[in-house]
Amino acid sequence: MYPPHAGQITMVYATADGIQDGIRIKHSDLENVWTHYWHLADYDTRDSHISSGIRLWDQVTTETLLGYQGTLMRSDSHGNSIQKTCVHLHLTVANGDRDAAHIDPTFFFGVRLDWSKPGHVGWHHYVEHQGGSACPAPTDGHPRDGETVVASDRRVRFSWTAPSCSGLDYYTFRVADHQDIDNGPWIIDHGVGSGETSVTEQIPSQYDNQTLYWAIWPHNSTGYGVRGGPWSFKVNPNQGSGDTVTIYSEAGYRGDKYGWHDPCTSPECGNLPDWLNTRASSIKIAPGWSVRVYESDGQTGGQKCYNDSDSDFSGDTFDNGHPVNDHVRSVAIYHQEQCPAPPSPPQPPAQPFFPTNGSSHPAGTSFLLNWQPSANATAYQVHLEGGPGISRDSDWISAHLWNVGTLPSGNYKWKVRARNQYGTSAYGAEWTFTVQEGAPNAPSNLTASAISPSQINLTWSDNSSNETGFRLYREGLLVATLGAGTTEYQDTGLECGRGYNYYVVAYNDAGESGHSNTASATTHACPSTTPPAPNPVSPAQNAWFGCGDEITLVWDDLGDGVEYYVEIQGANNRTSGWITSNSWYLGEQDGTRTWWHVKARYVGETDDSGWSSTTWFNVSDCPQYPDLHPYAPAGYQYPVVPSMVQGTHEESTLYVDQPTYFDWHFINDGNETATDDFYVELWVDGDQILRYPYSNMDTGGIWGFDDWAH
Repeated sequence: MYPPHAGQITMVYATADGIQDGIRIKHSDLENVWTHYWHLADYDTRDSHISSGIRLWDQVTTETLLGYQGTLMRSDSHGNSIQKTCVHLHLTVANGDRDAAHIDPTFFFGVRLDWSKPGHVGWHHYVEHQGGSACPAPTDGHPRDGETVVASDRRVRFSWTAPSCSGLDYYTFRVADHQDIDNGPWIIDHGVGSGETSVTEQIPSQYDNQTLYWAIWPHNSTGYGVRGGPWSFKVNPNQGSGDTVTIYSEAGYRGDKYGWHDPCTSPECGNLPDWLNTRASSIKIAPGWSVRVYESDGQTGGQKCYNDSDSDFSGDTFDNGHPVNDHVRSVAIYHQEQCPAPPSPPQPPAQPFFPTNGSSHPAGTSFLLNWQPSANATAYQVHLEGGPGISRDSDWISAHLWNVGTLPSGNYKWKVRARNQYGTSAYGAEWTFTVQEGAPNAPSNLTASAISPSQINLTWSDNSSNETGFRLYREGLLVATLGAGTTEYQDTGLECGRGYNYYVVAYNDAGESGHSNTASATTHACPSTTPPAPNPVSPAQNAWFGCGDEITLVWDDLGDGVEYYVEIQGANNRTSGWITSNSWYLGEQDGTRTWWHVKARYVGETDDSGWSSTTWFNVSDCPQYPDLHPYAPAGYQYPVVPSMVQGTHEESTLYVDQPTYFDWHFINDGNETATDDFYVELWVDGDQILRYPYSNMDTGGIWGFDDWAH
């Protein structure tokens, strides 16, 4: 076997006489060779059994037995038995990938054949064709796949749509009683002219109501193209004989016809074949039968009932006013004298199976919505809404089930409607169910940072919106219970130089969340001594300030984890309380000398460094007047401290509709008593919360309230 030029397809035709020893491949210069098309005798004349030769898409190599020549009996197109002498061979082979060879004709190539028989000279035939493309498959075959052809004379009209290809010269048409139609035996096997797109054949009676197959192969100069089919069909000679229902393409019960032997009330059996669609012009109905004809496929659209035969549809109309003649596409056939009432859309489902109406379900439940099926319904659509803004519609589904999976907590309602070929119902009653609130999501990103020998600060991310609060655990033991929205905590009073492990959980009435990540930190090493006393830096000793100058005291910064305490004496004796900043703003001072010093200690400790050296500054005399302004006494976080907790001087998160306790203070920082009446007002975001009267406030006086409730 030798390949032709690239892109060429080779068909080989050989004839021989008297060959009984078989035909074999004697020499091949190629590997991976597969048969593409061939036919040889199917029966060995020596013992009349099917030969053991190759079949379609078998691999062929040297010494491959192609088959035997012989004679056999076949039926012609009219069912008559004839004897055929198989004295010829067609063979095309394809090289390369077997799957590619199915679709790419450039893989095909010519063949050199020889066979051994004593006294015979080897024969070979090589044909080269011009390049080109094989024809694609014919389409739109009729009878359609699975169609039953009603024909009392068993004559079947086969038709197809011609493929678009260059040089179409003929078709090969075959009918077989097996699906492997590429290989014989065949009931019918003959050529059809290239200009034809149909052929009418009479099927032998022994094949009545059996599943048969037909196919059509196009052919051009490149060889055989892609096969159209096979399409399965049956021939029923008993239908359409007048004993049930027959529809005709012409008035007067003439022309093409199609019949039914049994009742047909479902869309699957009622569609007219395409060759009769929109051609129906008369109908013959046997006594005791009735027919409803429809304007559209699937027993839908306009309709009309016939209780008796009608030889001419002219003038008949569907219930929508459209003409019946040449417009029938489907029918429903009843074995009763009168058509039943027209079918109607189904009713919506009457009740739910799951979840039942008004039911409540734990968080994490997976919901497979399930409802009572409606009679005659073919599909359902579900509408679900509720929870945190959920609104969903299912596709049209044939089962009475819809899997929506898990749902967020909340109240839900759902409803279902049904449809069939006759229409769609309204939505049924709304059913409700509740998904209970679940435990909150676990917090994350917990960090722990030691800031002193006795304190570790912690922060985390709040990942839920439904927590009641948080619980902080140290070494597996509960350390603190904190309010919702809290994301930090200062753990104090710890041992110096020791490592600690923490995790935090969120909680609500449904339980605790999972644990956050574990965070670890080690407190600073235990101090061997107290910090040194800081040195005063500013103002310089014996510095002078003018009346009204603002004064800030500054001293050495001893680093993180250290706090300071400042004391001043003079016209206004005051202390700063323990602060972490290395400066203290005094503001304006009286016109006199003021002395000050500072001491330090580690945060969380009680021992301090002792006082630094004492220094002083001077202020020129000022006019005598009171100077009232908000003031944060020692131990208070701000001049105004709002909190949810009584007895504390640090702010905390506030909550709507809950009491707030205000600590608020002010000072007379002037050099004169405030003798007249005056008022103190507390404002929150532009709203006046209180207005309180005072009078006769001495210089240096600090007044105010703790836990003013509002």
